[in-house]
Amino acid sequence: MNSPTEEKVQFKPFEILLNQDKIAARIKELGRQIAEDYAGETPVMLGVLKGCVVFLSDLMRQIELPMELEFVSAASYQKGRKRSDEIIFGSPVPIPLKGRHVLIVEGVVDTGRTVTTIRRKLAKLEPATMEVVTLVDKPASHRVEIDIKYRGFSVGNEFVIGFGLDNTQRYRNLPFIGRMIDKGLSRIGKPLNDINTAIENVGKLEVSRLEKNVAGLATIAGAAPMLGFLGTVIGMIRAFYDMSMAGNNINIELLSRGIYQAMITTVGGLVVGITAYILY
Repeated sequence: MNSPTEEKVQFKPFEILLNQDKIAARIKELGRQIAEDYAGETPVMLGVLKGCVVFLSDLMRQIELPMELEFVSAASYQKGRKRSDEIIFGSPVPIPLKGRHVLIVEGVVDTGRTVTTIRRKLAKLEPATMEVVTLVDKPASHRVEIDIKYRGFSVGNEFVIGFGLDNTQRYRNLPFIGRMIDKGLSRIGKPLNDINTAIENVGKLEVSRLEKNVAGLATIAGAAPMLGFLGTVIGMIRAFYDMSMAGNNINIELLSRGIYQAMITTVGGLVVGITAYILY
């Protein structure tokens, strides 16, 4: 049995990315869309083990159609190392797929190589159609061109866990999808103090960057009105200078140039200063 300290280490380095309600609502939408697209058919739901299991079980209950179920195993990770592209069917005698409508169900599409390999090998079984369904897609991580018809969520190039997705077989039972924190991910299994120190160091770095940005905004917020006032003074000096040089030939156009300059610089300084103050 793991000690309390070990449990804390295992579940420390992640944050919630997609909560339960958001996932449930999206799965319901996907189920309705699939039911409409395959009305009158009996599709084969082909789950890619093991990350699909939670998503597939929820998705099936949202599809109001008769269906059949099969599983394949073609994992891309094994303790961080790539496996071969061999596909292993989950049952001794797989469902005949010739002429059938097949939905390949993934928990997450990362590089796209796994599902591409599955499609290529299943094509030899002559299904009528093949489409990909995934709860999470990571477009920035794709290394091959792939067509995903049914996509739950698109996320960035980050390691996601929960709702069937794992990191070294952990976290699959989380009821939401989380995002691993990079600094913590590299320290899984290490002492809790090391993880806390790493997180604290990252926090200090981010605070330092924030303070620099805030200091810059504060400087702008303070300097902009002063520059506007300086522009006003220069504009008025110009107006009076033009008046003194004109002698008795003073007119509105002569006065307006200096006043116009004063007004523009004043308003400009105020706008910049107020904007910087609000951001600050």
